Formats: sequence, structure tokens, C-alpha cells
Amino acid sequence: MRGGADKKTGLPRTPKGAGSLCIVSQAFDYACDREIMSWNLMRKVKINEDRCKEQEDKELGVWEDDEINTLQSGSMACWNKCRKYRNSPALFILCGTGLRLGELLALKWSKVDLEHRTIKIERTQTEYTDYDTNSKIYEESTPKNKTSRRTIVINDFTYKWLMEQKRRTEQAGIESEYVIPANSGRMVKESSVTSTFKAFCNYVGVEYKPSHTCRRSHVTNCLDKGMKLALVSKNVGHMSKRLRLIATNAYGLLYQKHNLKHLL
Repeated sequence: MRGGADKKTGLPRTPKGAGSLCIVSQAFDYACDREIMSWNLMRKVKINEDRCKEQEDKELGVWEDDEINTLQSGSMACWNKCRKYRNSPALFILCGTGLRLGELLALKWSKVDLEHRTIKIERTQTEYTDYDTNSKIYEESTPKNKTSRRTIVINDFTYKWLMEQKRRTEQAGIESEYVIPANSGRMVKESSVTSTFKAFCNYVGVEYKPSHTCRRSHVTNCLDKGMKLALVSKNVGHMSKRLRLIATNAYGLLYQKHNLKHLL
């Protein structure tokens, strides 16, 4: 990306080249993931396509079996030996449920039925900027679409890590209604959990991947177990038939590239 000012106009230079296109494409991918946009229009841009595709492949990855195994053993060792990374079970809960990170952080134990093994998704975490104080505000909100409000089944893998998260919260002396609480017991910020994930992955020697990787890993694992693509897409809360079709196509391509086995 070019810096400095233009010699003729004195104005800041406009970023040029494939690097800028990749950044725009990543921003559009993020918007599609958050269901703000239905399609990334930058997919039609062909300048230095291979370079953008390399970044795209990295962003659309999944957790491999050996990575998950290393992370699981590392999470237990970190907590049991030195009380580090208390909220690292969140990574595995995301993999087991396909929840968005904001949905998990807003989840309260009152919506988790351990007896019947179900979770009701009715809230999510919203981030916005308070321009009066120039600070980030995190609060609970209702999901933007009704299909995001759903009930999902707790499988054995998820149950194990929910109970482990509960154990750690109690051992840390934290009283909270949230499944993944901050040290204060309040709802933990998404940025804080992302920092935890990065530090945890670095500590155990596994390359960090964004939280949405857990969602894609969940989807590919469900497909590997024989679930219908449209049903999987519906279960993870895609809001419309059109977006569900787009997600179905995307997840189908992803599944062809990454055939995860025995994750859950």
C-alpha cells in the first residue's frame, strides 16, 4: 500500500494494486459473514486474482483434527497447572455449536438446558462507537433476523466444554449469569475473547484462526456426518432463502476442500 502525498496535488496517495483489492474483498467477506451483505461483489474483480485467492483460502479455512486435539489438551493443561486462559473453552463451544461469537458471549445459563441438552439463542452482542466519549460500547441486543433466534441441540463435545467452562468460572470465584463471563461477572467483550484466543493459540503452538473458523468447522463436521447442507445452514441461523442458498454453495465448496473427521 502506497503512503505519503502526491507530488502534484499534495493530497494523500490513494492505495493501489491487488493489496488494496484484497483488503476491500476481506471487508466485504466480513459483511457477508455478518449478513450485512448477501454477496461479495469483489469476487468479479480479476486483477492479481491468485494473490487475492491465496488470502481468501486462508480466511476460509477450518480447524483440522490435530489442531483441535492440541488446543484441547493445551487448554486443560493451561488451566489445571497455572490457571491460564479461563475462557479458552469458548473456542470449543463455538466449534461444537456453530454459534457466532457474539451469540455465545451474550448467552446466559438460563438459556442452557443441560438436562434436555438444548440451547436457546435469543440474544447477541452488539458493538458500536460512542462518539461523545470516543469509546467502544458492547451491549446485548436482539438478533437482526428471526431465524437467528433458534434452539440448537447440545452434543457430547459441547456438553463437555460447557461443563468445563462452568467449572473454571466457579474455581475462579466468579458469579455470573453468563456462560462466558468477564472477571467482573459481566458480559465479556468480543475483543477481549479474540485477544484470549490469539494468546492461547500462540502459547500452545497452533496458528491462530478467526472465531468464525469455528463456525465453518462445525458446518463441515456436520456435513461429514451426513446432515443435509440446507438443514445445516438453517441450524446456524442464516436468515433468508437467498442467503441460505449462498451459504449452502459456499459451505459446499468448503466441504470439498476440507473433509474434517471425528471433531465431535
